[in-house]
Amino acid sequence: MIGRILLFVLALQALALQSWAAATDLAWNNLKHVPRSGFYHFVSRTGQRYAGNIGRVTDDRIVLIEHDTKGKKAPRELQRTDVLEIDDGTAGLLYSGRNTWEEVTALAGTTMLAFNVGKGIFRVATKDGKELSARTIKVTGSDISFEQQGREERVSRMDVARVDYVRAVPWKEGVEFSYQELGPLAIFNPGYWPHMLHMNGEVIVPIYDASLPPDDAPCPYCD
Repeated sequence: MIGRILLFVLALQALALQSWAAATDLAWNNLKHVPRSGFYHFVSRTGQRYAGNIGRVTDDRIVLIEHDTKGKKAPRELQRTDVLEIDDGTAGLLYSGRNTWEEVTALAGTTMLAFNVGKGIFRVATKDGKELSARTIKVTGSDISFEQQGREERVSRMDVARVDYVRAVPWKEGVEFSYQELGPLAIFNPGYWPHMLHMNGEVIVPIYDASLPPDDAPCPYCD
């Protein structure tokens, strides 16, 4: 009897791992289709930072094209297992290699700091089957709170099944800079509307799944 229960538990864990792997595979595969001329920031699991364009993406590695102060370009290859985070600076997180509540807390903090039209939304799935979405959320060690239809909604961390960050496809290099320069005035420029409204497509970035073991890799860039 105990053996059957153990096999059942192991089977459930395997299914959960397959689900997370499929979700992170989707996020990783999105990197194959983002604009190559966009400028991206990379953080490795050892805490090293890199910046540049994306040159090539395979199922297990990514080649970025770094730019030095003299304008020279050089390729650098990173294994997927070594990549902790990739972002584009505008809508923020593009890929996360972690599965931890701290990632939710850190990302929630950055989206509340600056002008955020065009940034992503948080999609929270609860263990009882509900799905809630909000552009900004407040996260503590014990719960998530956000506004839903004019009233505050609070979800206990114990009731959260999954958190995804849903954001727009990155822009090409140069467009991002002009968008940030305009700040709130960008909303009056129709050229930016497709990005603000996610009309050019979306990227779903899984950042937390309660059914899986946490990956609490050090996050020096969050300090």
